[in-house]
Amino acid sequence: HTGWSDMSVVKLRSVADEEAVEIAWAGLETLADLRRALAARRPDWTSHTLIFNGKVLPKDAKLAKLNITPGAVVVVVAPRRALPSKQEAKRQLWASLGVRWDPGNA
Repeated sequence: HTGWSDMSVVKLRSVADEEAVEIAWAGLETLADLRRALAARRPDWTSHTLIFNGKVLPKDAKLAKLNITPGAVVVVVAPRRALPSKQEAKRQLWASLGVRWDPGNA
């Protein structure tokens, strides 16, 4: 744990790329407020799922009801892309190891 937790912001951290956005706490009362502030900073994150304390956050609710307080860190998860086929997954795995995989040899 790093010691940069600023108590005047809510930090939103992306799982995919480790990027973080800090949203000033002043004026935030609901999740809708937080989502609007996030959309202004990172429009590409608007379709992402927000998670706090292991729970997926609803579209809107009072932050206090969700125990989101200044200094909170909310995790941002990108929508899932379609998973590759089993053959494509194997090909990608082997490619990552530097091996050309031929489905005929499976």
